[in-house]
Amino acid sequence: MGLDSRDYARTESGWNGGGFRSAGGGSTVKTIVIASIVVFLAQVLTLTTVPHPVAEFAAQGAKVRTSLVTDWLDLNWVSLQQGQIWRLLTYAFCHDPFNILHIVFNLLVLYFFGRSVEDILGPREFLRFYLVAAVASGIAYVVLALVTRDGIGSVVGASGAVYAVFAYYAMTYPRSRVYIMGVIPVEARWLLVAYVVFDMLPVIRELGGRESLSGVAHAAHLGGLAFGMWYKWSGANVGSWLGGFSGVKLPSRPRSNPNVRLYEPETSQDDLEQRVDELLDKIREHGEASLTDEERQFLKEASRQYRNR
Repeated sequence: MGLDSRDYARTESGWNGGGFRSAGGGSTVKTIVIASIVVFLAQVLTLTTVPHPVAEFAAQGAKVRTSLVTDWLDLNWVSLQQGQIWRLLTYAFCHDPFNILHIVFNLLVLYFFGRSVEDILGPREFLRFYLVAAVASGIAYVVLALVTRDGIGSVVGASGAVYAVFAYYAMTYPRSRVYIMGVIPVEARWLLVAYVVFDMLPVIRELGGRESLSGVAHAAHLGGLAFGMWYKWSGANVGSWLGGFSGVKLPSRPRSNPNVRLYEPETSQDDLEQRVDELLDKIREHGEASLTDEERQFLKEASRQYRNR
C-alpha cells in the first residue's frame, strides 16, 4: 500500500514528506477554540454600562458599554505599567463582544490551518508555539505604540497568534490552495504575501507620523506573521527553550549524513511497508516533531521510490 493511499497522509497536493493530517488530530486546536468561546461568552454575560472614561464626557452624563471580563484580560498600557504582564497573553483569548464576526473569523482560520500545524509540531509544542506567538504579537503592538507615541488603547483578539499559525502553514505548504469565500482559489504563499502587505502599509503610515484610521492592531498581526515565519524558517522549538531555562539538557538529534543511505535498494517490499506504517503511526500519535532526522530521510526516500514505480 503506497503512501498516498493512507487517509491521514494525504494533503491536497499529495504526501510531501512534511505534513500529515491524522484522524482525530487537532486536540490542542479544539481546546483553544473551546477556551476562546468560553471567554467570549463570559465577556458577553458581564456586559455592563459605566460612566464614560473621559471625565469631560462623564460629567455630562455620558456612559459606555463595557465587559468586566474584557477589562480584566485585555491588553492596555495602564495595566502593563502596573505590572499586569499576563495581559500580553490573556488578551488573545478575548474578542470584541459587540462583533461576533471577530471571533468567528479567528477561530475558523485557527481550526482549518491549526490542525495541520499541530500534526506537524505535536500537541504540546503547538500549544507552546501558539501562546508564545500571542505574546510576541502583543509585544509588537506595544512597541509600535511606544515608538509612535500614539498611546496604547485596549486590544483584544487572537488574530496575531492565528496569523502566526497561518504563516507556518503557508511556509510548510506554499502551493496548497486556500479558497477565499469558499470560491476563489489562492495559493497559500500568495495569501501570506497579501497579509504581510495589507498589515505593513498601515504600520508604515503610523511610523511616518500619520494616524491609522482602520481601528485594527496591524502591528500585532505583523508580529504574529513575523514570529510564525521565523519559527518555521529557523526550525525553532519552544520546548527546547524551556528545557534550557530549567537546566535540563535535552538530547540533541543526531546529524544525518547526506552521503549515507538509510536502507538498501534490495529491502523487501513488506519490510518497507511495515517501516513506513510504523513511522506514520508515530507521526499520528506524537506529531512530526517526534521524528529523528534519519526517520524523516527514510520517509522522503520511501516516497521517492513509490513515485518512481
